Amino acid sequence: MRRYLYLYGLFIKNGLIREMMFRWNFIIRIFTEVAWLAASLAFWQVLFHYTGRISGWNKYEVYLLVGTAHLIHQAFEGLFFSNLVQIPEMIRSGNMDFNLTKPLNSQFLVSTRYIDMGSLANVILGFFIAGYAVSHLHITLTPLKIMGYLLLSLNGMLIYYSIMFTLMTLAFWIVRVDGVIGVYFNVINFARQPADIYRGFLKIFFIFIFPMLVTINFPVLVIIRGLSFPLFIWSLAVGLFSLYISQLFWKYALNHYSSASS
Repeated sequence: MRRYLYLYGLFIKNGLIREMMFRWNFIIRIFTEVAWLAASLAFWQVLFHYTGRISGWNKYEVYLLVGTAHLIHQAFEGLFFSNLVQIPEMIRSGNMDFNLTKPLNSQFLVSTRYIDMGSLANVILGFFIAGYAVSHLHITLTPLKIMGYLLLSLNGMLIYYSIMFTLMTLAFWIVRVDGVIGVYFNVINFARQPADIYRGFLKIFFIFIFPMLVTINFPVLVIIRGLSFPLFIWSLAVGLFSLYISQLFWKYALNHYSSASS
């Protein structure tokens, strides 16, 4: 474990050096995300101009959802996304072989090599929006609520990672998986909406069968309404199970990989 932590520290240091070499890219990335977040908030502001609630959610509860979605997605992009999208090219070019021959876990190497500091900086913006929303909801934040929120937010990022990693692993059989990235972004859009807009079987489907509401809505529900203990445990189980499935699929793919040189 110490070896992996030391190596990850070197990855972070390398990420900082790369960002300082291309400062304008870092600045433009931040402003782009600020503009995207502002557009998202403006969209909801227009909707709430005509109604006080959307499926029982008021404006600031939705703002908390938007801020949470932003910080989870930016954390995922900063830590993992730029690595995962390179997996297909590593397989095509043969660079994957170099990762497989190193005395380290191959999934760790292909998932963590590069750190996107621009995205990680935007996590702060997500926390700012979430804090702004909570301040207008007049909610008493207890240590238990804060811990539950942070834990489920990390769990949501873990689920995002597991989905994207599993999709990218398909590159061992499919030559080009560019369209798969679009599938990922379409899938996570289900999680960005207030949970109560889904009714009946559809809500059950997005919690227990295709549990996308677990990723963003559950952390928010911990703050605004509370989350039952069974659902809290279920969300953590979904995160761990999704990671386990991604590992199994990765090992299965490697067992059927004959390397680029053969």
